[in-house]
Amino acid sequence: MQQAGKWTVKEVLQHCIDTERIFAYRALSHARGEQQSLPGFEQNHYAAMATVNHRTLSSLVEEFILVRRTTLLLFESFTQEDLARIGTVNGNAIKTLCWGFIIEGHWLHHQRILKEKYRL
Repeated sequence: MQQAGKWTVKEVLQHCIDTERIFAYRALSHARGEQQSLPGFEQNHYAAMATVNHRTLSSLVEEFILVRRTTLLLFESFTQEDLARIGTVNGNAIKTLCWGFIIEGHWLHHQRILKEKYRL
């Protein structure tokens, strides 16, 4: 049963998929030397706009696995120079390399929540 104001398991997975795509885009932008500050995103708005009721849990898991695979391939393609480039998000400077740690940390955070709160 879903608690008021809490995301369902499907919504959590969709959030992780969306966020990984956004963070990977930021990594790509910074690796390619983007000079403009990239915008932030409001996760609750994205979650509210993502309709997951028509999706199966297995389709979301499959999509997450594929998105993660493309993220790994993206990072494998980066040179040391790419990883060292600095870009900005919301006016805050960050190295391309850091996005890899942020992406993995974000997933680990939600994985822990899924295990503890949803007993998955």
